[in-house]
Amino acid sequence: MEKTTNKEIISINAAELKRAHMEPITPLEEWFSGLLPRLFQMYGLRTYTVSFATIAEDEMRQAENGGTVMLEISHQKEYHSIFLKIHSIAYEMWNMKEYDELLDALIHEVAHIITAPLADLGMQRYVTKREIFAANEEATESIAQVARKLLRKTNPELFSINKVKVKK
Repeated sequence: MEKTTNKEIISINAAELKRAHMEPITPLEEWFSGLLPRLFQMYGLRTYTVSFATIAEDEMRQAENGGTVMLEISHQKEYHSIFLKIHSIAYEMWNMKEYDELLDALIHEVAHIITAPLADLGMQRYVTKREIFAANEEATESIAQVARKLLRKTNPELFSINKVKVKK
């Protein structure tokens, strides 16, 4: 994996990094771009087009739990597009080869695609039972797809086909 230096990030026009862009500019964006289709598949999601932007240190914000925000994702379900904001701390982690932590964060952010519709409904004052039921079913099926894939790897015997013998 290539190391991205702060000088490299600075040499790539800072305004260009801040602006939403679909073509990965940095090695970290390239890495994420390669991982995202596999994560979409793992979660049972359709493919999304991805845009990236880098959030400068002075624009970083604290997470609800008091930590520093590393990545942020927003998505438009109807257009199958996501916008991934990469905070400067993620580049620091990339430089320190903290790949596992970066992958964990990306996995978490993609999971928001599943949970966001329920959260959005929960924050609305008037929601029909049908809307809640549909959002819940969609989230449940995505989670079920992950569980099925994990179980097929860890307990393949659960999925062996037991044919019922039919008397002729």
